[in-house]
Amino acid sequence: MWKRREMTCLFGTTAILAALPVILPRFYVLLLGTILIYGLFAMSFNVLFGYTGLLSFGQAGFFAAGAYVTAYVLKQMPSSGMSIFIAIILSLCLSAILSVVVGIVCVRLTGWVFAMVTLAFGQIIYAVVYKWRDVTGGDDGLYGIPVPKLGFPGMNIDLQRAFNHYYFILFVVAVSVVILRIIVRSPFGNAIRAIRDNPARAQFIGLNIRNYRLGAFVISGVFAGLAGAMFSPYKGIASPELANWAFSANPVIMSLIGGTGVFVGPLVGALVYRMLENFIAMYTGYWMLFFGIVLILSVMFFPQGITPYLSMGARRLGKGIRRMWPSA
Repeated sequence: MWKRREMTCLFGTTAILAALPVILPRFYVLLLGTILIYGLFAMSFNVLFGYTGLLSFGQAGFFAAGAYVTAYVLKQMPSSGMSIFIAIILSLCLSAILSVVVGIVCVRLTGWVFAMVTLAFGQIIYAVVYKWRDVTGGDDGLYGIPVPKLGFPGMNIDLQRAFNHYYFILFVVAVSVVILRIIVRSPFGNAIRAIRDNPARAQFIGLNIRNYRLGAFVISGVFAGLAGAMFSPYKGIASPELANWAFSANPVIMSLIGGTGVFVGPLVGALVYRMLENFIAMYTGYWMLFFGIVLILSVMFFPQGITPYLSMGARRLGKGIRRMWPSA
């Protein structure tokens, strides 16, 4: 069940994000859309790492699968008002199939062996994307992706407008957050947390560890594919770098910054990561060096991520306001 505070935070945050494009320049609107996509990508990884205890370096493969399927479908049927929905559905289907195939092999393993095998599968996907030039465009990728209008009865929404596309991404991410919250608070979510904390005891009480891990792996892969499906039409390109192992480091870093095992931690981490990247890059070309220093400091001083400390600060601020104005 949803707590009143959770509902208030969800609707309040969504309302703030919906109002920001009215007051922000277009550049920051585009940046916010990218942050939401990366946040969903990181949240998909957190289902596997934060809640199940499995470190995957192959999430980029599912992200790229969603991005390429969406890009390919939109290039084949750009004028259809339903093409974006068809592309997203096909992206989810392919991501689910890949997750099942890869997961059946990987969930038999644990620890760094699991991480290395997921990395190997991710690189296989990267090799396919890089070499299958007739479909994926090879090292050039798929570019010039047309963004169609959303077709509804009696209404068409042009996603070529930055504001409309941002609101579409916000809606998809908000629905995904609700679905993920339901999953992690369900008996299934309790089971995968038990497996993360003590696999031997979880197996002793009758939990099928492999099946639960496979379920978490598939859920993680599907939402990573959904994030990729949002990414390619928003950026107008699907490139092989999206499937490379280095791209899989993004959700890991975001989760570490925001807090692993904290539900909204990856979203907060994505916000901090992208904002710092853009802020530091404005002043120096060596932004990765300075960001590395920031990451080391955050891990040293905020080992659980910054989200729990932000939440604690917000509660203290609320208590202070209530003491000053009891009627507030």
